[in-house]
Amino acid sequence: QARIDTAVQAESADSIRGELAAFHAFLAVIQGDIEESLRQSNLALELLPTEETFFRNAISRVLANIAYASSGDVPSAIEVFEENIRRCRATENITFVGALMAELGEVQAIQGRLREARATYERAVEQTADAGGNSMPVAGLAMIGLGNILREWNQLKSAETLLNEGIGLVRNLGALGTLAGYLTMARVKQAQGEPQTAQQVMDTVHKITTRFEASDLDDLMADLHQARLWIAQGNLEEAERWYREWVARRERNSEKMPYVLQELDQILQARILLARGKFEACLKSARQIEKEAGALGRNGVVLEALLLDSLASSGMGNREQALKTLERALSIAEPEDYQRIFLDEGPPMAQLLYEAAGRG
Repeated sequence: QARIDTAVQAESADSIRGELAAFHAFLAVIQGDIEESLRQSNLALELLPTEETFFRNAISRVLANIAYASSGDVPSAIEVFEENIRRCRATENITFVGALMAELGEVQAIQGRLREARATYERAVEQTADAGGNSMPVAGLAMIGLGNILREWNQLKSAETLLNEGIGLVRNLGALGTLAGYLTMARVKQAQGEPQTAQQVMDTVHKITTRFEASDLDDLMADLHQARLWIAQGNLEEAERWYREWVARRERNSEKMPYVLQELDQILQARILLARGKFEACLKSARQIEKEAGALGRNGVVLEALLLDSLASSGMGNREQALKTLERALSIAEPEDYQRIFLDEGPPMAQLLYEAAGRG
């Protein structure tokens, strides 16, 4: 009996240590400490008993997100998310299923599979309704993702409605979860010709990231989107000022970023170069982005890089090359009905599209 009691106590101690490791993993990922989060996550999985499905599912979700954010590798991320969804379904953990499906939809959208992402988001919303048919808070994550798809398809009013509903639901899970919704909403309002409202939405984003000081990554994400909005609104000086300060701080502190933020940083730099008429430098940057994103299956990013490439080539007076690059972009965009990514580039892209249409 003494041996049995000792074994039970040891198992109980391991379970408690596993739960503590899980909490430390969650805290580390919020703080942007990827290495520590991985260490604590693996420790948690080692210590937690197999029947402790809640924490094991939660840790699996953390690991999936870390792997994707760190590497940007879309095909690998999809495999991990799909496996974790199957595991959570087996334990009937609807909350984690809904969250993982929303994250899977986001990765599919980055892959350029907008129609498939829409279907994933819609299934997530359907499967996260309570017994009364009401959407659970986690359904808001998929609604926000679906709102972004509708934004790209230029269904702006429907996107706005869905984003508002999604933000309202996700707010019940915590204010930080609403960031993606507000960032997308700012783009919707800008597209609707309401730049002041778009900036007000971004002001809300900054208030949220300032209130939660656990991580600098959310602040950086918000700042990168803010700088992009400034460029769209013609406030290039403000975008350049922030970017110079950010680059100086990054170099001074040797700051490391997850791949997905590095990519946003590179795209912003290319857009600043394009806006400043530094077409050759923009072209070089755009082609590097295209090469890296293409290798990782990030066709949505490849598409944006191709548009920057086309605009830079046009700016250099190489119209033929600009139109050839645009044809490649259209071959990616047309099957998935991309629209806003072209419209948001303004008159220079409209002129190129007109010329491309004239060629048949």
